[in-house]
Amino acid sequence: MNVWQRFNPNAHFTYWDKVLDHTGTQKNADGTPFEYIGHWSWIPMLNDECVLDYDGKPVMTDGKETPILEWMAAQKKHNTALAGFSAYGGLLQ
Repeated sequence: MNVWQRFNPNAHFTYWDKVLDHTGTQKNADGTPFEYIGHWSWIPMLNDECVLDYDGKPVMTDGKETPILEWMAAQKKHNTALAGFSAYGGLLQ
């Protein structure tokens, strides 16, 4: 179990070592996908590409593979002092 999951077992963390354009609209001169600088890591999130947890396994909700936007929509606010930390969406409250 990862550190953040000790506080909330429903917390997930997606990691990329580089941010590439997967839409096909931005390409390098050689035709390979354009690589954005790390600051642009929000692009895959908004494209709903966060589907794997840090261990490489799919994020699951109710037994179904769940991309980030669907996962976020399924979250409920808990009335606790520290509900947990989600690398997907920051601190869950």
